[in-house]
This record gives sequence, C-alpha cells and structure tokens, in this order.
Amino acid sequence: PILSRSIHIIFEVAGSTGLLITVVNFILLNPEFSFWNISHHLLTSCVLILEMFQLRLPVILLHYPFNLSWVSVFTVFTWVIVALDIRYWPYPFMVANDWTCLLWYSGLMILNFMFYYAWYLISLLRNYMCGYIPNEMDDLQSHLFSDAQNEYLLADSESGSAYDRVL
Repeated sequence: PILSRSIHIIFEVAGSTGLLITVVNFILLNPEFSFWNISHHLLTSCVLILEMFQLRLPVILLHYPFNLSWVSVFTVFTWVIVALDIRYWPYPFMVANDWTCLLWYSGLMILNFMFYYAWYLISLLRNYMCGYIPNEMDDLQSHLFSDAQNEYLLADSESGSAYDRVL
C-alpha cells in the first residue's frame, strides 16, 4: 500500500511538472522545434498524458503539497548548483543575485499550481471520456484510512453507520 500510494503521488507530480516544463520551455526559453527540444519535453508530456488515459489513477487536489515540496526542493538544489558554479545554467531566471528572480519564482509557483490543476482537469476529462466516474468519497477514503479501515467501511457502507462512526 505504501509503494502504490508513493507511485501515485510521483505520477501526479511528474505529470503536472512535465506539462509545466514543456509549456515554459516552448513559450519562454526555447521556442524552436528542434529534435532535442521535442524529444526531451514534448514527447515526455505526451507519454505522460497517454499513460494517464491508460491508468485509472485519479489526480487528487489534496496531494498538491507534495508537488509544491518537489518544486521547492528542486529550486533550492538548483540555486546551490548555480551559486557554486558547479554547472553552467543557461537560463537567466535561475540566477539568484538579481531581485527579479523573486518575480520569476513567484510566477513559477503560481504556474505550478495552475498546471497541477490542469493535470487534475485532464484526469477528469479522462474519466468522462472513458465513462469512469469515480466516487470522490472513495478516493479520499482510500488515501485517508488504512486498508483495514477501508474494508470495515465497505462492509458497513449499506447501512451508512460506518461513515457516521469514522467521520
């Protein structure tokens, strides 16, 4: 159960981050349709979207803090690399010695949430197109409670008393 929940969260983070990187790369950083640009960014996002349509993993909005944590860790890691001149960084917005980097990072955090929500909407579209309408209470319940508690809730779901006792 822990591994499957971890993979679920990693998929949510990878999907929304992949979309964010593809759009930022093609609009702001490198709008050329070169082989490497397409194979590294666009193809990755397309494969993630196809995988989403194949799997039935719902995107849960309550998991957004995991995505925000990933972006924060990546940002701090990149600042250290840029500050120590370990690697040349080709994009000017990562350089932290200018006050405009605060605007860049604030904008990226807002974009991060927008793309996580877009990933959530793609998940809803997938559910609609495939005729799969998940019960949001079941999705939330499966992430909040242990497997034993879920079995208990499912066993008593007809009477409705389980929800009253647990919630």
